[in-house]
Amino acid sequence: MPEMPTEVQLPGRLEALVKSCERNCVHECCGIDAYDFSPLHIAAHISSYTGVIRESDIAEIQKEIDDLLQQVLAMPRTSALPDEFKDYLCFIKGMNHWFSAKTLNKFAEELKYNMKVAIQVLELSDKLRFECG
Repeated sequence: MPEMPTEVQLPGRLEALVKSCERNCVHECCGIDAYDFSPLHIAAHISSYTGVIRESDIAEIQKEIDDLLQQVLAMPRTSALPDEFKDYLCFIKGMNHWFSAKTLNKFAEELKYNMKVAIQVLELSDKLRFECG
């Protein structure tokens, strides 16, 4: 049986963030299409307990993303993969998705960008909040 790409587990805070963005379907059915990584969902998740998004929260998740990229991109490639899997580096079971270097980098860039925008979304939400009293 041919060797398959390595299965990777998302680290703690990143896994929780990704799980909170599972809005369109469930990953067992739709894979990555089950997720909506919009700044709105990211802001809601990160601020859910404190009502704020701290730079330290963003930095911790970004570090987990960077560490994941470094880990996966450093994995040895196998030439024993079937042709339909030759571009894939890893499988993230919790997302039910195969990632190539290109798609993993795109996923990381999208999350990092949307986390920065999430700060602005929360600030605007706070500004527009109706205050009684």
